[in-house]
Amino acid sequence: MASYLGLDKVKRIFDIVKANGGLFRSLLTIYRTDELKVGTLVGMDKFGNKYYENKMYFYSRNRWVDYTEAVNLDYDGSQVPPEWYQVH
Repeated sequence: MASYLGLDKVKRIFDIVKANGGLFRSLLTIYRTDELKVGTLVGMDKFGNKYYENKMYFYSRNRWVDYTEAVNLDYDGSQVPPEWYQVH
């Protein structure tokens, strides 16, 4: 019954907001990256970038980078070391 009413999706939204550090941090993440995701932290590089993975998302969207806040909105793909692009 809950999935029929869509309550499982509402719970998923609340879980994603909680995993991103609450409502304010989630809004800040949406402002910086235009999307809100949740995943497993798989690594961190020397620049402070955090790398996440979630196998539930589609293949090309299942791995992403959370750039350090030191670069503010001035981030691009060249700030990611080549090791991240290796196939696991």
